[in-house]
Amino acid sequence: QQHSGEIASYLINRGEISYHLNYFSQTNQQFPQTIDDLGSGPSMSYNAYQEFQPELERSGVKAPTIIDIEKNESMFTNGNNPNKIQQDITKPLPFSDKQVDLVQSTFVFHWLKPQETLQSLIETNRITKIGGHLCLICREPFSNSFISAVEQLGYQVITEHGEILSPNQKMLDAITQ
Repeated sequence: QQHSGEIASYLINRGEISYHLNYFSQTNQQFPQTIDDLGSGPSMSYNAYQEFQPELERSGVKAPTIIDIEKNESMFTNGNNPNKIQQDITKPLPFSDKQVDLVQSTFVFHWLKPQETLQSLIETNRITKIGGHLCLICREPFSNSFISAVEQLGYQVITEHGEILSPNQKMLDAITQ
């Protein structure tokens, strides 16, 4: 089961990059140059961007600087991103206001208590540039109250409410075989 989770994260991080390339291209926006990955695990997003570099270059996109933020000691230690901070994402982040183009988090926010989620969202809002983006992927669809709270912070929801990106069990079984 642990192996399946790692494979899912591997695929989802690559899917995020593809989605971002498509979205920013279609909306004629500059691709994010600074990305904070909250609960990054062992540099999963950083590794995906490193492997995806040829595709980025073909698209005329400069690879962003990824900053891993991870609390778990073993995940932090096993990450190979040179830009990493060992920290709890529910605490104030060591960034100036409006410094980051994109904050992303994959399979982390569903573990947080409501007050921790609120604190993390307020903090991500503080560090994200005006016009920046927040990309959250969770196991369960977001509630309407969660979506409303995110919108009240000033984010525009660009996917359908409650949409998630997660491989189903059949897909995970096929991959692990």
